[in-house]
Amino acid sequence: MSFLIVNHRFNIFFGKHRGILVDTLKEFHIWLETDVCDLLKRNIDKRVDFENLTQVEQKCMNYFLREKVLMLSEKLPKQDDISANSALRNSNNAIIILDKLHDFEKTLGQLNEVLIFDLEIRIPKLVTPKDLKKIKELLFKYEFNTVDLIMKYDNAEDIKAIFSRSTFYLNFYIATHTRFEDYRHSKLSIRSIPFAFDMIKSCGKVNKSFFNCSQLFINDARNHNSCLKGKITIDIDGTIKNCPSMPQSFGNIKDTKLQETIKSKDFKKYWNTSKDQIAVCKDCEFRYICTDCRAYREDPNDVYSKPLKCGYSPYTNKWKEWSANPLKQKAIAHFGMQDLVQNREV
Repeated sequence: MSFLIVNHRFNIFFGKHRGILVDTLKEFHIWLETDVCDLLKRNIDKRVDFENLTQVEQKCMNYFLREKVLMLSEKLPKQDDISANSALRNSNNAIIILDKLHDFEKTLGQLNEVLIFDLEIRIPKLVTPKDLKKIKELLFKYEFNTVDLIMKYDNAEDIKAIFSRSTFYLNFYIATHTRFEDYRHSKLSIRSIPFAFDMIKSCGKVNKSFFNCSQLFINDARNHNSCLKGKITIDIDGTIKNCPSMPQSFGNIKDTKLQETIKSKDFKKYWNTSKDQIAVCKDCEFRYICTDCRAYREDPNDVYSKPLKCGYSPYTNKWKEWSANPLKQKAIAHFGMQDLVQNREV
């Protein structure tokens, strides 16, 4: 009898009642119902005698074998083989909440020193065309994978003209009174968001559209926090944080070197808090393709509490509007989100 193993292209994750099959090459997932999960749990990484399976079970197994989700092997993969497929993503990323462009130039230099390749810039004040040109000048001095810009501006055409030839992915989220159709061309995308969008408290929402089915993300999420690991935040006054929505600070960019900050054990306190440690999430089939939030939690006094802005239950397998849940109202009040919830801005 041969061992039944999972093809390294796929991941199978089990929740409380059902599971998901993740195709990391095409980066999508499908649900697996309870009876299929039970069958796979009993047989994966074990020697399988197909004659002892029912006709329905054999049919199910043959389907997975035919689609190359599962494979038969004379031996189980060695730990070295598994480790070779478990490379972690370069997850260093930064959030800058920007007021003065002069400070921005100095901050970019320090971020470059600590190898930040993914950057999010939030600008609460109204941006001018002159500001846009200066931002382009400063950004294009460095190499990035992706830069997201959240700002208040009224003319998407200006952005198209100024940033049309970016060498890295540029995603603009424009807070405006006048909504417009999403724009995407080459490496530039522009979409409108509500003008009253809160650039701090709007963090931490858990949504199906944010799922990440890449193998690198999954490898990271199994062992680390999918939001906080590798993150650096520079607040509007230069304060250095791990997360913009968390109170802990670690000096100021004006007199503190980021290279020293990221070596601090306290700065990395939550980096290894994976979903397997978090209430409810540890029972969820989506835990390794989903983001997390330790800033806004259902129980503000418990760092291992479920993310406040998640409306999914692995016990019912249903999504509901999280802000309407009566059990979350105390936490919503604690974090001062009542107006944002009422205006549907979180």
